[in-house]
Amino acid sequence: MSISVDVHLLSGKRASVEVEADASVASLKCRAQGALMAPGRGRLLNSFGEVLDGAQTIKKAKLKSGDMLTLHGPNVNHQVQLKAAKHVDSSAFAALLGDGSVATWGGRGGDSSAVQEQLRDVQQIQASECAFAAVLGDGSVVTWGDAHSGGDSSAVQAQLRDVQQIQASFGAFAAVLGDGSVVTWGNARFGGDSSAVQEQLRDVQQIQASMGDFAAILGDGSVVTWGDAGSGVDSRAVQEQLRDVQQIQASEVAFAAMLGDGSVVTWGSAHYGGDSSSVQDQLSDVRQIQASKRAFAAIRGDGSVVTWGDADYGGDCTAVQDQLRDVQQIQASNGAFAAIRGDGSVVTWGSSADGGDSSAVQEQLRDAADQLRDVQQIQASNSAFAAILGDGSVVTWGDADYGGDCTAVQDQLRDVQQIQASELAFAAVLGDGSVVTWGVGDYGGDSSAVQEQLRDVQQIQASARAFAAILGDGSVVTWGDARFGGDSSAVQDQLRDVQQIQASVGAFAAILGDESVEVEPPMNREEALQRFNAFVQGPLLGAVVDAIGHEAHVPYHLCVVAFLPMNLYSLVNTLGCDGGPCESSASSAGFQSVGWYLGAQAMAWLLCLLLTFPLTHPVLLRLIRLAMSYSEGYLQTILAVLCCPLAYAYSYVCGGIIWGLMFVTVQDCSTEWLAALVIYVSLLVAQAILLFRRPPTGPTPPMDIASCKCSCAGRQIMVQYEEIRPMLPSSTG
Repeated sequence: MSISVDVHLLSGKRASVEVEADASVASLKCRAQGALMAPGRGRLLNSFGEVLDGAQTIKKAKLKSGDMLTLHGPNVNHQVQLKAAKHVDSSAFAALLGDGSVATWGGRGGDSSAVQEQLRDVQQIQASECAFAAVLGDGSVVTWGDAHSGGDSSAVQAQLRDVQQIQASFGAFAAVLGDGSVVTWGNARFGGDSSAVQEQLRDVQQIQASMGDFAAILGDGSVVTWGDAGSGVDSRAVQEQLRDVQQIQASEVAFAAMLGDGSVVTWGSAHYGGDSSSVQDQLSDVRQIQASKRAFAAIRGDGSVVTWGDADYGGDCTAVQDQLRDVQQIQASNGAFAAIRGDGSVVTWGSSADGGDSSAVQEQLRDAADQLRDVQQIQASNSAFAAILGDGSVVTWGDADYGGDCTAVQDQLRDVQQIQASELAFAAVLGDGSVVTWGVGDYGGDSSAVQEQLRDVQQIQASARAFAAILGDGSVVTWGDARFGGDSSAVQDQLRDVQQIQASVGAFAAILGDESVEVEPPMNREEALQRFNAFVQGPLLGAVVDAIGHEAHVPYHLCVVAFLPMNLYSLVNTLGCDGGPCESSASSAGFQSVGWYLGAQAMAWLLCLLLTFPLTHPVLLRLIRLAMSYSEGYLQTILAVLCCPLAYAYSYVCGGIIWGLMFVTVQDCSTEWLAALVIYVSLLVAQAILLFRRPPTGPTPPMDIASCKCSCAGRQIMVQYEEIRPMLPSSTG
């Protein structure tokens, strides 16, 4: 049986390589070197950053179809593995240097001074939200950072021997030992306590993590899960189906396991892709699975695609199903997918705000002869995609404000070799080693301050809002938000011969050539309070506004419905001729005929119902907000009480003007009065647009709680609080 794996160079170039399961790793490396035109000695690393033994067979090396490997050239002394945490509020970097030492900088997790002497001969670094774990050459582990995120492993330190690989969730770590057992530590809510399943964790081959859960594949192909049971970890309902599992993929709160026969088993929150029953009969001969935040996409052997999960996050591809043929790979943003087909064309689906609609750039994905251009690589930020074409140019789509529009730098995007993304920005490495950036400036989209230093760039790592570039001489250049690792000035002199950079939520760590670790001091309590205030006024406020609306905003249709009694009364008033005989009512109002009278009545009522009565509530809310900000005490109460009659008086005055202008215009048949009526109605329309326009929430991306249950939103808020709680001043009363 043959398998297909993706092999990458550090430049970003990639190739899909097929090899027999009983072939050697050395033969796989040779095939990869041929496909990537990278001859000479080199090393092949798995997705955990471990060097593969060339003498081993593919099966013994535990490689599976869909695995992503990295091919390093002969000039790389240590592995170069660059990653960024998925769930972020601040960020930190860790750089692995040529001598096996480590340098760190950025936000939380950026202080490794307590373990500095232990960080020697570092082989691999893994990061949770706000902590790091480094595997040393002797198989032991050193941790630092936020204890709530796994930065303190003292309780299990004696067990951390002969560690083979480490996996991280949002707030915990899981280490696989040489005998196949597992040791966990960190926040129990995020999988830091595996005691309930410890006896089952034997002969573990691979571990996958979602936001708060872990799933381990055992040697017999079965699966053991642990973590936050409320968020999708409980696999008991499908345990009997989890046999001969080859690969596991995770969305934010769900898992999807690919079995040896090509079928798929899912579990976790149905809203996040944990229920695939609607497409179960289609899930056969599956070769690869990709996940967005709340949905999954599976590539089948015939190149077709099956999706499930939240439709707004790419879980429904029916609109492009006919185009999904001969698909080779899929990339995902937060809420959308992009598939590269065999002919180099791209098909997208999911949330248009997250890059699910590429129709605006489809013409750019074709050449002058209307032939499909060869898309080489796709990278995704939270809300946009960037594709490298065969000629080295770049096409972007998605949210224009968040990296989906690169027109400002389009002329510079030539001979692009690699693209990296933060949450809302992109950075492209060109063939000459220079860098071009675009997107939100505070997220690393503006590199002008360090542009002259960005020469001979070999590789880029991204945190949530910053970038770190490794240059050819082993030095590092950083830019973006300083709180997220964008300022490495405190350790710049130590950043020499950098081999590997790792990013947590709050800091960077670099492994140096002397096998030591250098870091930037963590934030103090005042900075923690500032971050908490920024969180409340930024993401939390944005989430609340996105979920229930702004305090002064109320939808137009609700305001119209609120005056439903007036709508009904208008019919009675018009058809009843204002309570009297129609002829006498028309005559007393100054109309020559009943028809003109009824027409003027109906038109005046219609304009009032659409343009004046609905204004009452938005005007009332704005008046109350003004009164509440003016003062406190009795005066504030009096002003707030007066707001209601003032709001109603304003809307009725506006309505009275309509009635007056309408009656005079119809009675006199004057063009001057008609012009006055048109101008006044136009002003009312403009006023309504201003009052009912939904206020913007600002550039800070809100938490995604609009469609979450209260428990989900509460958990996300608690995660942010847990991150800074240790730094907040303790209560004294």
